[in-house]
Amino acid sequence: MLTDFAYYLILGAYILFSSKVDRPREWSVDMGADQVQYGMIRMGGILLIIGILHGLNLILLPLIGRLFTLNRRLDPQMSEELGGDLGDLDLEQSDPTDDAGP
Repeated sequence: MLTDFAYYLILGAYILFSSKVDRPREWSVDMGADQVQYGMIRMGGILLIIGILHGLNLILLPLIGRLFTLNRRLDPQMSEELGGDLGDLDLEQSDPTDDAGP
């Protein structure tokens, strides 16, 4: 779904960039085709930027997700390796049923 959205944004930008506008005879001299063309190019630029950002979002989010899950997997391994070097800091919860009672 997001890939389609990014594709349509970039396609819309291309269409706006490549369109040419001529002034019809009914238009007054005050409103020129150059103004419309300038507005279309600005809108095309905005659509292109948003489309590229959506495309980058689609690439970067899975990579960031993998990075965070890798960090979660490494935390328990690092605490086991560093076990005695952490001093008074107890990273693992002790089981209350293991108490040696009288």
